[in-house]
Amino acid sequence: LATSGLRQCSAAFGSVMEDRYANIRAVAALSDDVGVVVLAVRNFVMLNDPAKRAQELTTLKDTRQAINDDYKTLAAQIQDEDGRQRLVALQARGEECLKALDSLLATAAQDDRAKASELVQGELQKAQLDYMGALANFTRVQEKAMERAAGDAQATGRWLQIVLWGAAAIGLLLGGATAWWVTRSITRPLRDAVAALRELEAG
Repeated sequence: LATSGLRQCSAAFGSVMEDRYANIRAVAALSDDVGVVVLAVRNFVMLNDPAKRAQELTTLKDTRQAINDDYKTLAAQIQDEDGRQRLVALQARGEECLKALDSLLATAAQDDRAKASELVQGELQKAQLDYMGALANFTRVQEKAMERAAGDAQATGRWLQIVLWGAAAIGLLLGGATAWWVTRSITRPLRDAVAALRELEAG
């Protein structure tokens, strides 16, 4: 029973650390990468220096690849169907945001700052807010799943503690009963032998 409890406790703890916590880390990385994209786009639109603009484009390209990697990591880690469906919906919002981003970058590359500024405050801002809202919601769902898994692990740990205390109490009772029986099985023959010797001595 205790071994079974240890296995259950280990599985519950593994669920928290290997699945839920890993998902939270991957979502945090995704959120960070999206923030880098937002900042790089803002810088690209605002900067005049071609070298700095090229540097921001490199950052955008690298970070977009990192975002793709983040999605692959999440797709491999998320086990439940609801989580997978939410991830697909989040990725669709991300694609909408990237389309608006590409449109903005094409406009900014033509040095049409008025149009680029209009896109930043209109289409891109809406797509970005929708995406960030979906990302925040996805993060909350993953955090709640982690909290549930942690609660399950704690409940399993408490159950295991009760089982171990019970096993210890049973062991103590069995040990006491065994000691009583062994002591009695030794002392009774000795008492009988002493009584027989006294009878012989008394004659």
